[in-house]
Amino acid sequence: MLEKVNRVEMILKRRGRCFMAFIVPENLRSRRDVPHAVRRTAGAFQVGLGEDITVWYEPPYDPNGERPHYVVLLPDQGIAVLEVLEVREGGLLGVLRGSIRVRQSGDEIEADNPLVRADRLAKILKEEISAEPGLSQEEIQVASGAVLSTVTREEAESKGLEGVLDFDRCIFSDDIERALQGSGEGRLMKCFIRIVGPLLQEEMDSSTQELLHGLIQPEAVIDEVGDLDEHGQLTVFKTPTGRDLIRVMDRRQEAMAKNMGGGHRVIRGVSGSGKTLILVFRARLLAKLRPAGTVLVTCYTRSLAAQLRALLAGYENVEVLNLDRIMRDTIRSVDLDFPGYDDDDSGQEVARVALEALKLGGGPRYQAVLLDEAQDFFTEALQFAVGLLDHDCDDLLVVADAAQNIFRREFSWKEAGIQAAGRTQILRVNYRNTREILQFAMHFLCRIPIFCQRRQWTWRTKTP
Repeated sequence: MLEKVNRVEMILKRRGRCFMAFIVPENLRSRRDVPHAVRRTAGAFQVGLGEDITVWYEPPYDPNGERPHYVVLLPDQGIAVLEVLEVREGGLLGVLRGSIRVRQSGDEIEADNPLVRADRLAKILKEEISAEPGLSQEEIQVASGAVLSTVTREEAESKGLEGVLDFDRCIFSDDIERALQGSGEGRLMKCFIRIVGPLLQEEMDSSTQELLHGLIQPEAVIDEVGDLDEHGQLTVFKTPTGRDLIRVMDRRQEAMAKNMGGGHRVIRGVSGSGKTLILVFRARLLAKLRPAGTVLVTCYTRSLAAQLRALLAGYENVEVLNLDRIMRDTIRSVDLDFPGYDDDDSGQEVARVALEALKLGGGPRYQAVLLDEAQDFFTEALQFAVGLLDHDCDDLLVVADAAQNIFRREFSWKEAGIQAAGRTQILRVNYRNTREILQFAMHFLCRIPIFCQRRQWTWRTKTP
């Protein structure tokens, strides 16, 4: 018992008592298409676990298509595959002939044993990890457990669940409630010690965590390029030590891409922060969710459109075109005169006429529209892009460079018909530039040019 207490104290000390686990997708707690018991669990995990912990909802690692409710990566312990018993409060009836009985919509039904399913899916993940050459020298603990987020331990005992569930591998409503209330610091961590096992001698390094991330969430693997730079990035590359490493999206990028709520959304970020990467993965997810509909991916330049088309090859219901071409075709579809491009307006008149053609019924319509390079478009062009959505669809993703002023003048998304209030996010981490390049740029950012009487530039130092 003393050894167990010491392990808990070590975990609390190592994690610095810092709570706020990373949940993927990030909007899970507000998703109405997710059962209440599952959402309640997500809320408790988010506020009751450390910030170094990642929690995935229904990751698709199983080749047969089964998805566990949760996979939790604990860098200083291992992995937990968890199934949630989906039952409303007061809906647990008991055990009959070895089966859990619950009340659902007024009917008595047999519920799947969450531990049995968790065991099966944990075994599959363990086999995937064992087959990964990059992890052959690692001992990764993969455990399975059950969450009864609406059932107290006392109720579970009174209903006879101890005969079909190992309570040492269960998280009960008591634990969930204490975490949600912000009391009982470390209580959920103690649950994971029971389920997963003791603290590792050393926390998993970043390479190991990335490999596990790629196995747990294959959709997050970067299989072509990062942010479409001219050099590209390979899926697997050699580190200075010679170890193979899978490139995966970082946790924030993945959470944004998998945030499947409807509505208009805007992502802004510095160059090299992975904006286009998020857009591509979002397009792939939407293509799978809407196999009968068409998803439009559009941008400003034909060269980027060609790169995006290559990244989305194989997704037959994704159409990739630069926006100028769509505007031209829409104008001609209703027999309006194409105004052409003038250096003075950089296509503003084309966008205005295309909007008129759209109102006349011209052009295609899509179930989702994803727009890259938004900083390069006039307001009218953005209005046109919004108008390409079917009348009963509102899935719009707009990606823009945070370092550029859109149209180099005052601008609002609302003016362009983009209703993204509360759904605008910014990526601040640059993955493209080296430290030397950033230090060189900082040299200019921290010095102010002064124009002298001899019409020459001099510099003075400014505190950043």
